[in-house]
Amino acid sequence: MKDFLVYALRRIVMVIPFLIGLTILAFALGVLSPGDPAIAALTMDGTSEPTEAEILAMQHSMGLDRPYWVQYLSWLSSAVVGNLGVSYLTHKPVADELIRRACPPGRSAEGARFALLWALKNDLLECVGQPG
Repeated sequence: MKDFLVYALRRIVMVIPFLIGLTILAFALGVLSPGDPAIAALTMDGTSEPTEAEILAMQHSMGLDRPYWVQYLSWLSSAVVGNLGVSYLTHKPVADELIRRACPPGRSAEGARFALLWALKNDLLECVGQPG
């Protein structure tokens, strides 16, 4: 049992640098993507061109005027607690949008039913396969 705990702890510790690298990569992809998020948010209606003052105000409200490392730490601390921000398009929390798209109504019941049947199938096969 002690060997398993040491092995599990070692594996968990090995995952931490991977997750940090993954978050850095995800943040870098957002920073390096073409276009300015402030301009994109201001031109969603497609009818008006924002002024320089509006762009600067939006960049400040979005935190884009801060250094990248401050933006990353702010983004990471929010993401760790489940706050992924607000969608520019729907103005709803991104986490809620992801859950809604990943698990539309009815699918969550199907997923629970599948998990229950899978667990029961394994238990039944285990019982039948054992000599009684």
